[in-house]
Amino acid sequence: MTPRQKVLAARLLRPVPASLLVRAAHEPRLGRLARAGLRDRDVVVGRGAARGLHMNPGPSNPDYALGTNEPIVQDTLAGLLRPGSVFYDVGANVGFLTLVGARAVGTEGYVYAFEADLDNAARVRANVRANQLDRVLVVSRAVGRATGVGRLQLAAYAGGHALGGASGAAPPPDLVDSVPVEVVTLDDFSARPGILAPDVVKIDVEGGELDVLAGMGGLLAGARPVLLLELDDATPQAHDLRLTAVEAVLRDHGYTMERLPDAYPDVPWVVSHWVCRAQS
Repeated sequence: MTPRQKVLAARLLRPVPASLLVRAAHEPRLGRLARAGLRDRDVVVGRGAARGLHMNPGPSNPDYALGTNEPIVQDTLAGLLRPGSVFYDVGANVGFLTLVGARAVGTEGYVYAFEADLDNAARVRANVRANQLDRVLVVSRAVGRATGVGRLQLAAYAGGHALGGASGAAPPPDLVDSVPVEVVTLDDFSARPGILAPDVVKIDVEGGELDVLAGMGGLLAGARPVLLLELDDATPQAHDLRLTAVEAVLRDHGYTMERLPDAYPDVPWVVSHWVCRAQS
């Protein structure tokens, strides 16, 4: 389905109850159409680590509403967090993993969700409110290597926005525009009064990983959080070049990287997920 076809499907299927679309989404012949109809719909997640939570995927991936998006990543995040943990969700998109994290850390923990796109950030807040989670702060800023102002490169797909930066994050392949955004480093953010240092940091920033790491050197040396990192690129060669650079940075900070099983084995775009831990 093209982006335009997905929008039209969502409009045409608006009268159909979301519960019926959820059931149809798991049928081989109806799945793609039903999934498109779940965009901008309020749904109770039926599967995975977010099961039972309220979720509206907005214009992003409808698999968030189904609970079927990247199950390995969901389970890994839920396993890394404990009641009372502090979780930084860097590149929160519409907040699916923010919700998974908030459930896992409970009423004694805290979640900071960083999302530079204002529409996405509003969706995160709405999803947090729908679940009555009061231990979540949504930060409407990009995360980078220096606190200041940058330009967010907007993709047609709501989950593909990328911050242009010193490490040369390429524009998304479906680039439609760019807008100025406030940028903060994780070191500067965590140093603010009342802000808690992270136990776990998820980084999914569409090519800006080196900038995020460059801006959290203090945290890597001090708090030593576990990182849940996504890397993706159009070709294996480009992906592996970025991986080599990330490995070098983390190795200098005494971290090792463990690759998770492939969440997208049948997709030509190369996506990998990594758990990165500080060595004692």
